[in-house]
Amino acid sequence: MSDYYWPMYPPTELHMDYITQIRYSITIDDDPDVLKIEMVNLHHSRPTPEHRTLIPERYNKYAQSLFWKYYLYIALYNNFNRRRNQKRYKKFWPTLLKYIVFLDNVVEAFIRPCLDIRRDEIRNYRCTNFEEYNITEFLLGFHDPKSVKFFRSRCPENIERMALEDFNWEKLLQRLPEEIAGPKYGYDIDSVPDEDWEAIWDAVEGWYSKPIDIQWITSWVQWEDDSGNIVGKDRGGMAGSSGRDIARSSGGDVAGRSDSGAAMGFDTSFMA
Repeated sequence: MSDYYWPMYPPTELHMDYITQIRYSITIDDDPDVLKIEMVNLHHSRPTPEHRTLIPERYNKYAQSLFWKYYLYIALYNNFNRRRNQKRYKKFWPTLLKYIVFLDNVVEAFIRPCLDIRRDEIRNYRCTNFEEYNITEFLLGFHDPKSVKFFRSRCPENIERMALEDFNWEKLLQRLPEEIAGPKYGYDIDSVPDEDWEAIWDAVEGWYSKPIDIQWITSWVQWEDDSGNIVGKDRGGMAGSSGRDIARSSGGDVAGRSDSGAAMGFDTSFMA
């Protein structure tokens, strides 16, 4: 799962310098089933886009969301690095840095294998690790080992055996705070006004400060509760052993977001 890419320690300043010097972007290709990835080295005196690789077009919305999140967090780093020791930023700062390194690892693990794939084969290429990252992002929203371990202990189905296409990405975008979802700014970091960065910081910190949303998870997959009962949505079309789905079976259309798994009878106190 995606916690493979989670760093043990926050990065050094030198590591962050390496990470922040490259920016990737997605552009269209003459082949409608393929997209181009271009890169810019921001340390060059005249940064110029260069072709990096090709990816399958079906990954467009997932790659777009990944790059947006990656560069959003890097922008938070650039905007608040000088104030990182202030009380407002100090607590969340190490988590932000770990997520930047994590996303850098995900990006490179997605792009590098594509370098060795021929143009006439890239449209059919499937990156298993990238799909697992996106499923984890969709269901859990966290990628630290502790959260992923909790998910593994309660979800009867392995993420490795789930299909990315089974999950409605638009539902995820609707669930996320608009400051971090992407559409508000057209997935363009350069379109974010300076006055919005404080609100974006609050939104990102708030997102990772919330408990795991059991109600959201069980609207998509099954889950083992504290009594050992299997509840939630059976993706095969059957209700869990509780005799019903926790959420409506229309697929993730949950009325509101639970702020605590305890509201649904789950003990998540050990996650604190």
